[in-house]
Amino acid sequence: MGQAALIWFRASCSGCRYLLGLSFLCYRLVASEFEFFYQLMAKQKKSSLCPCGYGLPLAQCCQFIIEGSKPAQSALALMRSRYTAFTLADEAYLLKTWHSSTRPTHLDLGDSPQQWVRLKIIHTEMGQPADDEGVVEFVAVYKVNGQAHRMHERSRFSRQAGAWRYLDGVHKGSE
Repeated sequence: MGQAALIWFRASCSGCRYLLGLSFLCYRLVASEFEFFYQLMAKQKKSSLCPCGYGLPLAQCCQFIIEGSKPAQSALALMRSRYTAFTLADEAYLLKTWHSSTRPTHLDLGDSPQQWVRLKIIHTEMGQPADDEGVVEFVAVYKVNGQAHRMHERSRFSRQAGAWRYLDGVHKGSE
């Protein structure tokens, strides 16, 4: 058991002065409560993390960009938000953030058997707030019928009317 847990146990059971400051009964009760709390937090953290892999909860990460309340400040931020939109099958956002010169007329993600698993950013070039163009190279891992696949792409981004847009991408290999 970690030091933080032991300190919490001691603070929560001030009447116990036995082995390591805890009585056996108190230790068992508090430890089981701590384990329950830890499992609950682990489930909540895992399920609420943004799919883009940045490590923040969705509500503090890509959700603001996808909902339109905050623009993507960089090509990388747009790339991460688009990956998240793919995981959520948000066709409207994907079309909106596609450059008008290369945008398809429609997407059909509803029947897609792909289950997006992970995004790994390999490399970025330019694409910062002061730039008008940028490149993001990434690997996206997905599953189809339980079989894992990789999509390795070098995506180009460009500003259109001041906002970052996905221009096109070159696949560097997929498995």
